[in-house]
Amino acid sequence: MPLDTTGRCFGALVVFDPCPGLVDSPAFTDVVGALTRTVLLDPDADPELYGGIDHRDLVQQAAGMVSVHIGRCVDDALALIKARAFSQGVPLETFARGIVAGELKLISEGPS
Repeated sequence: MPLDTTGRCFGALVVFDPCPGLVDSPAFTDVVGALTRTVLLDPDADPELYGGIDHRDLVQQAAGMVSVHIGRCVDDALALIKARAFSQGVPLETFARGIVAGELKLISEGPS
């Protein structure tokens, strides 16, 4: 079953159908729609759905920027962003937005 939104497929849901006809039912279609919205739109979607990788574009962009700034891999930068957001009680997406907008720096530039 394709997971799509506005005509763009981003994945598929594979299901063993023990009761023929389940996949074609309205209830199953509702479940697929709910999964699609959860994966794409929920700001608190479980990153474990993606094998520990957070696929939200804004968060990934912030992680790339921090990675370059601190000279470490993207996974380390993402961990730093998540830790800082959590410690400050700020939603991850809000924190990432501040980084991308240049309003927030995780590491001071130091004296020149």
